[in-house]
Amino acid sequence: PGQQTVWLERYTHFVPLHFSQEDLDRIHREDSLDAIKELIDQPILLYLVAKADLNLKAEEGKPFNRSLLYDQLFDTLIQRQYAEGEQLEKYKNLDNGQHLKMYLAFLAFKIYQSEHGYLRGQEINGFEETQEFQAELEGVNTEDALKDLMMSFYMKEVYAGDEDPQDKTHAVEFLHKSLYEYLAAWYIWQRFGELTDTRKSKRKETYAIDDGPAALELLYELFVPTGLSSELISYLQEIVKEDKSAEKAIVAGRTQKLFEDLVAEEFMPEQRVHESPASRLQQMAQVLHGYWTVWALLHPWEPQEEGEGEPRGDAPPPAVYPL
Repeated sequence: PGQQTVWLERYTHFVPLHFSQEDLDRIHREDSLDAIKELIDQPILLYLVAKADLNLKAEEGKPFNRSLLYDQLFDTLIQRQYAEGEQLEKYKNLDNGQHLKMYLAFLAFKIYQSEHGYLRGQEINGFEETQEFQAELEGVNTEDALKDLMMSFYMKEVYAGDEDPQDKTHAVEFLHKSLYEYLAAWYIWQRFGELTDTRKSKRKETYAIDDGPAALELLYELFVPTGLSSELISYLQEIVKEDKSAEKAIVAGRTQKLFEDLVAEEFMPEQRVHESPASRLQQMAQVLHGYWTVWALLHPWEPQEEGEGEPRGDAPPPAVYPL
């Protein structure tokens, strides 16, 4: 805290900030602000938190919404608003930073799925998403792009030699566990948006994912071999709740409509059963759990108020827990 006070005093000499020493003390004092506490150990992130003019006062009885914090910080980082005119020129053709954020979220998701908490360089280069991101950069070397990402989003290079000390393979990991968990959850929610994609034929327009097998390909990719942890569920709850887009209602309807098809397929794409070391039953459970988690967040139970029409007989859905 003492070093952070020094940093904050230096910042206020050069830039007008609404963030004060009282706010800094509150972050260290209140458990609900632990998500911010983890970030401000680094000076540039403390500056971003201070400049973002965050509302640190959560509603009474409710925890601070971490997803809103991270969303705002990532938007600030992507646009490089912390230093006028310093948005990376090589990224100017990206879709307002959304390609950049989606690619970073993809890397976070793959790190979440990995056994070691990092990705090897050859793994990153082998992803189709890396090739697509490279194409968007119009000639910028992927290695240079990754270095920029690491500097901006606090990833770091490591050696993937835990099992073999002689293995000096280049790898990448996140410095902050909470940041990559947020991004992984955000990635999952963005991928559920694919349920709203349509395709046109000569006769009509239909949904691209319109049956159980097609939906299972998406669900299997998202939830096998690594199911949802309690941390990702928590972030998903915040992200889905704060999503005010019209697309959210369409996703809710699509998840409902596909339910019977998924049951008929037993929540398992048979052609992929041998892709994971887990048993068929375990894979089914992971897919079902991931689907049900998102479904429950999209269809929250609202108890009928006393005296308001006929009482509803349906019970609330069970709470969402990690496997």
